[in-house]
Amino acid sequence: MPAAPDLELRELRRRAGQLLRSVDTQLSTLDSREYPTPSPREFIAYLSRLVRGLMRIVGDNDNKDTIKLICRFTKDLGSHIRFLESASHPRIPWAVIAPMEKLITSIVPGAKIVLRSQWSWNYRVRQMSELYKQSLDTLARKYLEDSVFEPGAPAWNVVSLPRIDADNVLMHVILGHEVGHRIAERFLAQEDAAQVQADIATEVGDVKWAEPAIAAFDVVRAIGVRNRVFKMIEEIRRRGIEELISDVVALQLFGPAFIFTLRVSSLDGALDEIPTARWPHPPWRYRYRHALAEYERLGYRELMRTIGGLPLNDQIRDACEKEVRGLEELASRDDDIKAIDGAPFAKRAYGLITKAMATAPAFVESALPDLGFVRDDFKPRLEERLGLLALGIPPAPSGAGSPDFRYAVLAGWCYRTAQLPVPVTENVEWDPEDDDTLQRLVHKALEYEDTMLEYRAWNAGAANP
Repeated sequence: MPAAPDLELRELRRRAGQLLRSVDTQLSTLDSREYPTPSPREFIAYLSRLVRGLMRIVGDNDNKDTIKLICRFTKDLGSHIRFLESASHPRIPWAVIAPMEKLITSIVPGAKIVLRSQWSWNYRVRQMSELYKQSLDTLARKYLEDSVFEPGAPAWNVVSLPRIDADNVLMHVILGHEVGHRIAERFLAQEDAAQVQADIATEVGDVKWAEPAIAAFDVVRAIGVRNRVFKMIEEIRRRGIEELISDVVALQLFGPAFIFTLRVSSLDGALDEIPTARWPHPPWRYRYRHALAEYERLGYRELMRTIGGLPLNDQIRDACEKEVRGLEELASRDDDIKAIDGAPFAKRAYGLITKAMATAPAFVESALPDLGFVRDDFKPRLEERLGLLALGIPPAPSGAGSPDFRYAVLAGWCYRTAQLPVPVTENVEWDPEDDDTLQRLVHKALEYEDTMLEYRAWNAGAANP
């Protein structure tokens, strides 16, 4: 007699098939939408190939655990479709996408970017390809060789920006910090791991500072306590370094604009929150201090002081200097250091962070060849754009100028910091609506500059076929 059918296996296959077909249908629908760049549609094609590969595995495989894994993975994959829904027009300002894609892919070679908006206020970079590789590593790779495990395939990243600030182009400088995490990962990977472990072990010491009664514990329990303390210090150290290096990256990429962005993004935060294993971020005051040190080291203070010569430029320069001085006053107080020194875990981790950060700025510079904020001709570049904003014109360069969207963003920040009306009108003060006008003008400038770059690339190709 033939063996009785395995009803559980049949139902698992049926369930997996339903889930995968549903995802495939939604991807087909999304493929018909309008996107600002080719990347979202290429990501859809990548996901479609992944889904087809999983369908073949379900059809060829009798292992229930394998099909259960595919069911669980597909449920998660379905939630990723929202990334594509929020990457289409008009969810995000189109002009931001192309220059940000180019900048990020220059920093992360071989990367592909999908920029999308999200309802929660957060800027974030998700490495989707790595997530999929880790999740599907136990499956037969022959089914996924045209998607997840394709040799030389691009690394897909989903970059999120908050929907509530989607039109606030100036705030998107924070993406420089987020992509900075990739540089921070490289920095941590090149450290002498044995030395780092030894340094942490020294800080752990006899552990009596964390657990006074440890001498009375049996060996197994004592080892468990020591390991837990070690990992807590290690986590605070690692995450602190990541955040501080990411700030350095953002400063080197976007110049003075990041100082203004850092301040505005942290206005509602606690200045001196103690880092813990659950919240290992450095206090805002600590980040200000490090960012200002890099600002000074890169010569931005002196560059910003070159703005002037006309009453408008003098007013903008003075307003920007006042803003930086305000940050310096906050950073001059040591409340954050006292808070850290009063917390045993943070105190030990931050001694190690200080040691590591001594070499971080030089490492970042070497990791960003030809990508740093261009300081040549700083004064004429910036003042040209400030003059255009004063006339109510998008701050893009003249036809002979060098396109660089970061200067348009910096001009926007400088103008906003001075709280000048758009356009400048005698006896008219700044109004909150001028902020919205300013954002639109900067957005238009980004759009124009990217068009110029595309045209020049096309023209160069046409001239040299």
